Amino acid sequence: MSSAFVIKSARIETLSILLKDGNIDTLTAELVASSAHLSQFKGMPFVLDVHLLPDPWGLDIKAVWKCFAAHQVRIIAIRHTEADYEAKVVQYGLPFILISNKEKDAAVPQAKAEVPAAPQVPPQSNVQQEQIQRLKDQVLQLKQQLAQAQAAAQPTIQQEQVERLKAQIIQLKQQVGQAQQGQSNEQQLFALQQELQQTKQSYETQVQDLQQQLQQAQQTIQEQTPRQPEPPVQQPVQRNLPTSSPTIIVDKPVRSGQQIYAEGGDVICTALVSQGSEIIADGNIHIYAPFRGRALAGASGDKNARIFIHSMQGQLISIAGVYRIFDKELPASLYGKSVVVSLDGGKLNITALSGIS
Repeated sequence: MSSAFVIKSARIETLSILLKDGNIDTLTAELVASSAHLSQFKGMPFVLDVHLLPDPWGLDIKAVWKCFAAHQVRIIAIRHTEADYEAKVVQYGLPFILISNKEKDAAVPQAKAEVPAAPQVPPQSNVQQEQIQRLKDQVLQLKQQLAQAQAAAQPTIQQEQVERLKAQIIQLKQQVGQAQQGQSNEQQLFALQQELQQTKQSYETQVQDLQQQLQQAQQTIQEQTPRQPEPPVQQPVQRNLPTSSPTIIVDKPVRSGQQIYAEGGDVICTALVSQGSEIIADGNIHIYAPFRGRALAGASGDKNARIFIHSMQGQLISIAGVYRIFDKELPASLYGKSVVVSLDGGKLNITALSGIS
């Protein structure tokens, strides 16, 4: 009996969203303003990178996910530099992606620079100050009414009013105590967060010291161990063997909705690249025909990758994740011309090749 399904490997090209502000109102406003650009990515999956947030642990992932989904932006996974963050992500049913060591090392100096030199107690919020002051004013006002009631001439009304005012004063004092207790709880939470951060830094320092001690012990053992004479090594005979090339050559038109991907190499197209199609390569992309789709070079992060196009009429170009969308007609100096696309300091450069017709 044949199996109902088969599991195979697959590769999905995604774009990354670097989240710098988790406020829902701010996100909604920017998504509405960028709706025209986001329509170019309709149906494409996105990975949400949260490691640049000031407080990623306090992020409401469910609310942020719903906010993007309401504007046709599909978030399929969450990225962060700390493996512990996975526990927060999985409870919402989303995959977690740990940022690579190279990206993590680049993010550490910035994170350390933002840590204050000494812990400070958070200032009392304006809302708490107004609430406490308002309650104190009401207590003062009731005390004045109580004094007036005690001086009144009617004994029955006076006694009822005095008792009522006393009960209100007791209730307001309890509310003042609760407000002040809430402020104290916030200060205790802030102190615990500072203590946790200091403990984590101390733990990382101890781990580094232990690693250095281990390396020194291994080096000492190697120096003290007598070395055995090594047998002569017979040099292998050098032969000129043919080498394989990871380059993919496409000599047929690439239809709309079709995707070509060269893992670890280049792509060379000698036929039409239609609108709605994708050419993806970890290396360079050469298109010696009209180009009307999307081209993504340096997909694995190679910033030195290039895109060579014989007739530029495309929708999107990208190198190492830096992209540019052409939602308007290209200028006459570039449209239908031979161009080369490169990445310079995080900016895409499109240069016409006047020597190629």
